[in-house]
Amino acid sequence: MTYPTTAEKIWLADIADDRCTIGSGDQEIARDIPLDIGRLMAAAPDMLDMLYRLLPFIEDIESDTAYKPGIVRQLRLKMLAIIQRAENE
Repeated sequence: MTYPTTAEKIWLADIADDRCTIGSGDQEIARDIPLDIGRLMAAAPDMLDMLYRLLPFIEDIESDTAYKPGIVRQLRLKMLAIIQRAENE
């Protein structure tokens, strides 16, 4: 199965009985998958993009004493783990 890069948009089609087909560009990725899974897959590139955009802000406030010690660090590490998993690194 080929997954699109974060720059590509994922589309949903053939929506019926809570099932759908998903694809990117002119390529079909999968057929007859649950609609809720298809919606998550369609939103995934945008969510990954937001993690990349938010990461510098999280890094900037990591040493801010206004936040409970360790909480921002845990958040940053979780964000990095999600990005790495999404990018297969």
